[in-house]
Formats: sequence, C-alpha cells, structure tokens
Amino acid sequence: MDDALAGETSARRSASVRLESYSSRRGFAQNVLMRSLMSGQPQLFPNPEPTVEDAAVNKVEPVKRTAPVWLQRLSLFVLVLFCVYLGVLVMVLPWWTRIWDRNEFILARPWLAAVLHNGAVRGMISGLGLLDIWIGVSEAVHYRDYRG
Repeated sequence: MDDALAGETSARRSASVRLESYSSRRGFAQNVLMRSLMSGQPQLFPNPEPTVEDAAVNKVEPVKRTAPVWLQRLSLFVLVLFCVYLGVLVMVLPWWTRIWDRNEFILARPWLAAVLHNGAVRGMISGLGLLDIWIGVSEAVHYRDYRG
C-alpha cells in the first residue's frame, strides 16, 4: 500500500516539475493558466497564443504590408481636396460680409463680435486658411508610393 502511495506522489511530483519547467518557458500567464485547471477539467485550447519568446525562437520577421498604390493615391487625392477646400473656405469666410458681419451666432454674443470683427483676427483666421492650403499642396508635391 505504501509503495502505491509513494508511486502516486512521485508521479505527481514529476508532473508538477514538468508543468513548472514548461510554464517557466512559456511565461507567467501560462503558469497561472495551468495551475487554475482543476484535476478533471479538460484543457479547451491546447495551443496557447505564441509569446515573445516563441517569436524569438522561430526568428520569423513579420512582413510589412502596405496599402495598394491605388488606395494610397486615392487617399492623397481626398486629403489634398479636403485641405484645399477647407483652406479656401477659412481664408475667404472672414472677409465675406454677408456671412461674417451678419451672423446671428456672432451677433448674439457681443464679446465675441468685438473680437471677431477686428481686422487682425480676420487676418489670422485667413492665415490659417492659407496654411491649410499649403499643407495640402505640400502633401501632393512630396508624395511617394510605398510598394510592399
């Protein structure tokens, strides 16, 4: 009877040693996962997610995937169109008297009207519009295709 008990405890010890050495290689999360399994519970996911150590062992470099060239060019076109459109709108809007001087939102707030009707503030807002146009044109000029 003692031999059977001794054999069972040595089997448990060797199983726990194998479990410990396995989990020390796989990381802390695997150790917690293995210890949380109950004795009669089957392991539902036998292949755990690879860890950082697995990537170092396999030495497989991830492939950098870029968007297709047509999608890069389309996104550039949309960006430039948006920047130029918004820039022209912001550049012209402060000097358009029908919109800027008779705006109900601005006229309802006298402190805001005093600031926004100042010529220097209008000039700064127009400058932001010019900057936005410049950004759009600069993106178009310095565009490069990234082929993967």
